[in-house]
Amino acid sequence: DTGSGVSITGGALTWSSCAMGADNRVSRSIGTTLDADDWIMRFKFNVSGWNIPNQWVLGCVNTIGNPDATTQDMIGVVVSEDYKLRLATKTDSGAYYNQGATGDVTSAISTDTDYYVELARTSPTNARLRYYANADFTGQIGSDVDVTITSGISGLANLQTGVQSGGSASRTLTATLNNLQIWDSVTSVPSLSYPDLPNGTIFNETDTYKY
Repeated sequence: DTGSGVSITGGALTWSSCAMGADNRVSRSIGTTLDADDWIMRFKFNVSGWNIPNQWVLGCVNTIGNPDATTQDMIGVVVSEDYKLRLATKTDSGAYYNQGATGDVTSAISTDTDYYVELARTSPTNARLRYYANADFTGQIGSDVDVTITSGISGLANLQTGVQSGGSASRTLTATLNNLQIWDSVTSVPSLSYPDLPNGTIFNETDTYKY
């Protein structure tokens, strides 16, 4: 972790009046390098307070570092100064709003409300943002945000937040993110499947023969 105001607390990514104007961020390894064609990321996001924020909520990135100054490939979600969620990308050392693809959802989000966010890479040159009202990812709010992205974005093996480090420290975010899930090399979220077993089925261990 770098700077202050954002940390992992109680299993949740937590912003506590996290201010712009400094290199405040959290990063973690995904444990694999995401496919350059298809993947899906989902999480729950809740804002409890803000003042003209402009911060990366979460991005998939190849190289960890200050997102305003590090040369890096990134695809992620930003909460922007107009209080909307934005799909953002970057491919060099500049801030996301000076380059790459951006797209707004159709309306501003509200405080003290759970939003269920889905970010997907759907091809080497396309990414999609959706958000929902319900924990089972139903009740989509607004329309899909489909954005053409640079095909060379690759090597995404880390997760990272980040602020506009050159901005005003009076611009802050207080929020939580949890229930993060990532599916690699898929075009849709896999459905859970269960064996169709009759009532009363008994299992036993083949090595101990215990039931």
